[in-house]
Amino acid sequence: MLRNIMISFALISTMIIWIYTTNSPSESIVRNSVQALDSSSPNIEAGALRVRLHPWPQSFNPLTSQHRDLGLLSSLVHGQLLYHSQLDWTLQPGIAEKWEAKDDGKTYRFELDKRANFPDGSRVTPEDIKFTLTLLSDVKACRKCEILRAELGPIENVTTLPDENAVEVRMRNVHFSHLEKLGTLPIYQKKKFSSGDFNQDYEKTLWGAGPYEYDEKNSEPGSAIVLRRKIDHWIKKTAYFTGRHNFETVILKNIPNDAVAFRMFKKKALDLFYFDQASHQLWDRESNPSRRDPNITLVESDFERPRFWSGIALNMRRPLLNQLLFRRALQLSLNRDLIIRQTLGNHFKPVHGPFLSASKDDLSPKSMTFNLDEASKLLRQLGFTKKDSSGVLFREIDHAETKVKQYARVRILYASKGHDAWLETYKKDAGKLGIDIQNELVDWETARKRVGEFNFDAFIVGWGSSPTPEPSVLWHSSTAKHRNTSNLSGFSDPEVDRLIDLTRILSDKEERMRRFAEIEKRIVDAQPYVFRWSKKSHLVAYWKDRIRPMDKPLHQYSGNIQHEPFFLHWHPAF
Repeated sequence: MLRNIMISFALISTMIIWIYTTNSPSESIVRNSVQALDSSSPNIEAGALRVRLHPWPQSFNPLTSQHRDLGLLSSLVHGQLLYHSQLDWTLQPGIAEKWEAKDDGKTYRFELDKRANFPDGSRVTPEDIKFTLTLLSDVKACRKCEILRAELGPIENVTTLPDENAVEVRMRNVHFSHLEKLGTLPIYQKKKFSSGDFNQDYEKTLWGAGPYEYDEKNSEPGSAIVLRRKIDHWIKKTAYFTGRHNFETVILKNIPNDAVAFRMFKKKALDLFYFDQASHQLWDRESNPSRRDPNITLVESDFERPRFWSGIALNMRRPLLNQLLFRRALQLSLNRDLIIRQTLGNHFKPVHGPFLSASKDDLSPKSMTFNLDEASKLLRQLGFTKKDSSGVLFREIDHAETKVKQYARVRILYASKGHDAWLETYKKDAGKLGIDIQNELVDWETARKRVGEFNFDAFIVGWGSSPTPEPSVLWHSSTAKHRNTSNLSGFSDPEVDRLIDLTRILSDKEERMRRFAEIEKRIVDAQPYVFRWSKKSHLVAYWKDRIRPMDKPLHQYSGNIQHEPFFLHWHPAF
């Protein structure tokens, strides 16, 4: 999710990456930033919803770019063949009003809704579907589509059936998730996107069959994106979309910094504020009644389905991090329970593996439990028995016919000062053993580039997933060597490959889940990540005189940027 770095975009990708890009600036910087943003913000208008965008997307193209908020933009602007229900995750009609999976397990037929259209009024045709899928499959035409291409799998052919207003897609391989992946891709208009270089000519183009269109005139590059609801949009006439997209205008304001964004919310320049991992402390402050405006409503709702886990990806392409005992020592040095209690305000819970819907609390618990004594034993087994004058462990290894010192040192790369507090605890505990943890805070673009080129020791990352795990992108060895891969650690295990290949052809969900549990056990035992934690609940604040939620403000599969935003069901309160 790099695609993660890189992210995938929320509604489109099975796996999505989260990299927090917030800072903790001084009060004067926050004040000046708020004043600048406030003076440059688009005017408030009736029926408008103002939400945060962070950081500014370098590209608006969800096929070629990796950005945490592109899922939101795509869900509003681009149409899809099918949509996931927020209540039970079943597939619902979109551009396709009917669909069928053939018995061979490779062929899928989509019959299009004749009302589906693009902003210029032209209908979405089978040729547009074929153009999109052919483009995605073409390595040269869409060089930057590698992550999505790998997730989707190879397409054998796409056949248009114009007389039936339908398209038939045949995949080369059987895979249980083909229908979901094909159905939830953004659809591109052939007439609009077939000329020029798709890899670079459409980076600032927002155009699709979704319910909103890009208001380029009133948008401000680098500052705000304005989307306007299409009049009498076809999709609102479908049963599934009844009650959605109730705002005439959605204004997405670029506010990368949490403190600035929260101050803007308090000044009523944003209509709601979603508290994530890096901003949870602001919730704790706001939840004090003496500090809260009576017009601000706070909502805390437990996740009914976990979808997010975070960790420190360990680059096993590096000699030291390629050693299992050292990776285990790093895991045992993280006091997750203390950090969650003292630093993260108990809004999180420990994660025991990468498949949240398959994980059990008893999954390899010893490998997750903070234990400096056990970590010290592992380091001694590796030969780390000496320390330098600064207390850092080292061992002597053979290199070019001589002995050289190898230090127990790891540089952790990250793109948000929001990680500083818990990293300090981790660094101190590891330092007690003689492990030198070095923090390396960089900007998002630098992180994306370095991780994509494998130029890192360890990297702080968060992943989201659909309720059904699809492990190949993160864990299959075939992805380990590709630049800009989602397999950040370079994980490779022949047995995991075999099990992943097996699950692809399993139609029985219970059997797949059993296999996923086997895969997860092997991954956890290999410790390619220092597994950290997952959010326990939604934390949202909103101005009740500006917007009004539905009866159940947070759905089972929403309320998170990784999936369709919860506020698409809300209404103006004026």
